[in-house]
Amino acid sequence: MGNCIECGRKLINYKKKYCNRECQEEFLERKRTIKNCVICGKDLSHKPSKDYKFCSLRCMWEAKKNRVHLRCKLCGKEFYRRRSYVEMGWGSFCSNDCKNKGIDRSGKNNPCWRGGISQDPYPYTFIRTFKERIRQRDKYTCCICGKFGNIVHHIDYNKKNTEEWNCITLCHSCHSKTNHNRKQWKSILTAEIRRRIQPELFGKEV
Repeated sequence: MGNCIECGRKLINYKKKYCNRECQEEFLERKRTIKNCVICGKDLSHKPSKDYKFCSLRCMWEAKKNRVHLRCKLCGKEFYRRRSYVEMGWGSFCSNDCKNKGIDRSGKNNPCWRGGISQDPYPYTFIRTFKERIRQRDKYTCCICGKFGNIVHHIDYNKKNTEEWNCITLCHSCHSKTNHNRKQWKSILTAEIRRRIQPELFGKEV
């Protein structure tokens, strides 16, 4: 048998927290957060779990007037955006979906464009048995994050260089990361391959 958390009386039902409805209302009223409406300054009382900013719908719509009224360049939908966001250039599209559809990042428009070298064919030496040998050497483990990996990556980004010391196993996620900051990843993976294998086994210096 417990006690009421408001007045301290003993409770008959141990599952309850209050002895009556009045104690419950008084307890919750003391826990409520009181602050001012950001528009009119009127006292605003709400539960701690809520974070209200306006005392009424009128104040909410008044706050939206301070935002910039815009129209999406792709779908034509009208929307509101903060003036500071518009000044930073974030006022062209109403959502990320429209932004991704409206901005062409394919081919030469992509910051990772390297002149279309991804379309070049792999040499005949880069076959299934070679890639399987690299995966087994690295125990099907991504050399960056340590998770399961089955992608054979060229450390110097030259797909024609199929020496074993130039190939390493990565997972799909880490392989996508290596498309950015290539000089940094080349240095990191070169140090990792030096640690994993002995260069003299292949007759070349890494």
